[in-house]
Amino acid sequence: MKPKGNIPNRPVKVGHITFLTGPAELLGGPGQRGHILAQEEINAAGGLLGKRKIETIFADEAAGTDSNVKELRRMKLAEKIELFTGIISSGNTPALGPVAEELKVLTLFNDGCTDFLFDKAVPNPKYTFRITNIQSADGVTCAVAAAQTWPTAKKIAHIHPDYSYGRNAFDHFMVA
Repeated sequence: MKPKGNIPNRPVKVGHITFLTGPAELLGGPGQRGHILAQEEINAAGGLLGKRKIETIFADEAAGTDSNVKELRRMKLAEKIELFTGIISSGNTPALGPVAEELKVLTLFNDGCTDFLFDKAVPNPKYTFRITNIQSADGVTCAVAAAQTWPTAKKIAHIHPDYSYGRNAFDHFMVA
């Protein structure tokens, strides 16, 4: 089917923030490389709608939450991105979600699975989506598996990352 309507000639600009340096690059690097591969494949086939090439602006999530918020604003206002993707840290999505809504930029978080994002930070999203599980599911399914595997256990030791994801997963485990 041939696309209809006035399709702009300009490229589709995408902003992508993920961990490009430090230990968390182990998580962010594969996502960045996958993004680049998809972009190359789509562009080689003529671009979106057979006409619009994809251009991506990357930034390092390791810069910290405040810097990530500033970078999202810069990407939208100065670079004129039409789509924002990425984010690994569950500490970053609650800060970036409200900004994405304010700027009305289509946002696809690939991780950052904290329940807080849609429970509190962006309770009625129009532009913000996440394509991963919710964090409470991690804690609850872990608790169910532990209860089924060790039904007589009296104590369970937890080893989690010492930031919001690990602490929240622990809390959900304990509630379940």
